[in-house]
Amino acid sequence: MARRGMSVGLTFGAAACLATLIWAEFAARPGRRAAYAVAFSPRGDRVAAVSEGEPDGTGRLWIWDVATGRRVASAIVPDRPLSLAYAPGGSAVATGGWDGTVQLRDPTTGGVLRSFDGHSTPVRGLAFLPDGDTLVAGASDGRAILWDVATGRERMRFDRGHRSPINGLAISHDGRVLAVAGGLGAGGVGLWDLETARPLRPTSLLAHDEPIAFAPDRAVLASRASGRAGGISLVDLDGDRVVSTVPSRGARSVAFSPDGRLIAIGDDEETVTVREAMGGRPVAVFGGHRHRPDPYGDAVRNLMAEVDLAEPRVQNSVWAVSFSPDGAWLASCGQDGAVWLWGLPGRDGVHHPDRMLLPRPSRPVWLPIFQFSLAFAALALSASAFFVMVKPGKLRRRTPPGAPDDVLSGRRSGEGRHSTHPPSR
Repeated sequence: MARRGMSVGLTFGAAACLATLIWAEFAARPGRRAAYAVAFSPRGDRVAAVSEGEPDGTGRLWIWDVATGRRVASAIVPDRPLSLAYAPGGSAVATGGWDGTVQLRDPTTGGVLRSFDGHSTPVRGLAFLPDGDTLVAGASDGRAILWDVATGRERMRFDRGHRSPINGLAISHDGRVLAVAGGLGAGGVGLWDLETARPLRPTSLLAHDEPIAFAPDRAVLASRASGRAGGISLVDLDGDRVVSTVPSRGARSVAFSPDGRLIAIGDDEETVTVREAMGGRPVAVFGGHRHRPDPYGDAVRNLMAEVDLAEPRVQNSVWAVSFSPDGAWLASCGQDGAVWLWGLPGRDGVHHPDRMLLPRPSRPVWLPIFQFSLAFAALALSASAFFVMVKPGKLRRRTPPGAPDDVLSGRRSGEGRHSTHPPSR
C-alpha cells in the first residue's frame, strides 16, 4: 500500500508539472497588439502610429521623434483605432476608430482637441485636404464625410447607397479628386470631384479593396489590379489605362515616395518591398515584421487550437507604409504590433540605419527555461512512479530451477556472474 500511495503521489506530481507547463504557455504569452496606421508629420520630424491591444480593451496613439527615436507623446484612444492622418500644418493628428469615433488630437500631448460625430461603423480611411481645413473620413457603412476642422461640422457627404464598406481612400495632391476603394465605388474605385461634389467616371481597372494611393502626379492612382492574379496597377485616370504593374502578393498597403519614383508595398507575406514605380524593379526588401521561428511554441499552440483552447498563429500582415517628406525614411506597421523606421538613401546621399520604434509584444526570456524544467520534472516523476510500482523481483533474470544462489542475476556475491567455469554438479 505504501508503494501504491507513493506511485499515486508521483503521478499526480507529474500531472501538476504538465498542467503548469501548459498554463505558463498561455499566461506568459505576449498580448495581441496590432498597429494599423502610420504617418509622418509634414516636416518629417515626427512619426505617429495607432495600435490596439491595451489591457482595458482600448488602443493607443504613439508619436516619436524621427531623429532620435524617442517617444514624445502617447495617449489612449477609445476602442480600436484603425486609421490616422497628420494635418498639413502639423498642428493636429486625426484618428478613426472601430466604433466610428473620429478625433482630432494634439501631436505634442495626445490630448483630444475635437470630436466628429457622424459615423457609427469602423472608420477605415482618413485624409486631410491640402489646405488643412477639411478632413475626409470613410467608414464601413459606405459613406465618406467631409468635416470642417475648425468647427467640427459636416461640410459634405458622399453616399450612393452602396452598403459595401469603404476599405481605403486617397486625395490627390492638388486636393481636387477623392478616390475611394469600396462602398462609393460599387465594386471598384470611385472617383469624386471635391470642388463640384460630383462623381467622376470610376475606373474598372482597379479592385475595390485596399490599398489605394495617389502618385505626386494626380492623374496616376495605385491600387490592386482588378481581375488579375496579384500585383499593384498604376492607372492614368485621364486615359483610364494601366501605365505600370508592380509585382506583389497579397498587398495590404501602398505608398509613393515624394518624387513618385518609388513605390512601397506592405503585404501578407510579412515583408515591406520598395520598387521602382515604373517597371517594378526591386530596390529594397525589409523583413522586420516576419514571424519569429518558435517551433516549440507553435507546436503547443497548434495542438491546443485543435481542441479550441487557443488560436493558431496569426499572419503578420503589414497594414500601413508611409514615406517621410524627404524620402529618407520609410515607416511601416503591422499585425505583429511593431512600428519600424527603414532607412533609405536621402537627397544628401546618407543612408540612415533601420530603427524599431515600437517592439512587438514578446515572450519572457525565462519562459523556455521554466517550461523545460517542468517537462524534465514531469518526466522524472513519471519514471519514478513506474519503477516504484514494479516489484524488485520482476527485474531479476530468470534462472533454471535448482540453480545455486550464487548464479542468480543481481546477487550480492559476484562469483556466479564473473566465473568462467560452470558450477560443479
